Amino acid sequence: MSAKLPGLLIFLILTLTLLTACGSDPAATPTPALPTPTVTPILTATSTLNPTPTVVPQNWKYNWLRGIPCNAPCWEGITPGKTTLDEAIEIIKKLPFVSSYTIDYYGINFNWIHNNVQGIAYINANQPTRVISYIIPFRTFRYKLGDIISVYGEPTHIVAKAVNYGAIVGHSLLLFWLKDGFALRNPIDGTLPTLDTATMLEGFGVITPDIEGVNNYFVGAKYDIRPWEGFKDFNYYCIAIGFYANPDCSKILKATP
Repeated sequence: MSAKLPGLLIFLILTLTLLTACGSDPAATPTPALPTPTVTPILTATSTLNPTPTVVPQNWKYNWLRGIPCNAPCWEGITPGKTTLDEAIEIIKKLPFVSSYTIDYYGINFNWIHNNVQGIAYINANQPTRVISYIIPFRTFRYKLGDIISVYGEPTHIVAKAVNYGAIVGHSLLLFWLKDGFALRNPIDGTLPTLDTATMLEGFGVITPDIEGVNNYFVGAKYDIRPWEGFKDFNYYCIAIGFYANPDCSKILKATP
């Protein structure tokens, strides 16, 4: 027993020394907290202007027919071929009818506060100044041909086509007021277009008053456009495309819905 006593005493002394050291360091430095990282928000090209619909005139979609604030080929102060992208953005931002807009490679997409209507102002991305090339402010609003004629006169040019898409037949009618720089087309509803003052048109587009503007509005239209010769039957102007055995539009009864 006496031989083991010195070793036991040494073990107890070492244990007490370690315990004392662990509990008697009031100046111990705590582990510093990591700094909160600063997150830089990612800028987007989307802006919400009027999240809550504002009170606007009910007939605002007819402003262009009243010359408010300008006549075609100007729309709301934007003129294709002259107005730059930056200038157009500033104009659209101030329109009380627009709820939001998005900028991308092709131009400005904007939403109206009524009926989820969308519009777009395209740009010529190949030009350093990125000039607006044409505008389609509202694709689905419809206008009576007679109302347009009462302000701007009869169209100057027309494209009328019956196109064979295999099992589907499509008819298209494009009317151009080329000297005034705008165009409209027939509704895509599967019906055969007619040509009279009661004809309803949609897709109002403001273009440059030249053949390039025609093709901007509808790709390939510059190859099929012809002068307006007054109110004729649709088939008088119609070009049948893809009906190799029967290229006569008058024998194509109707469009396929």
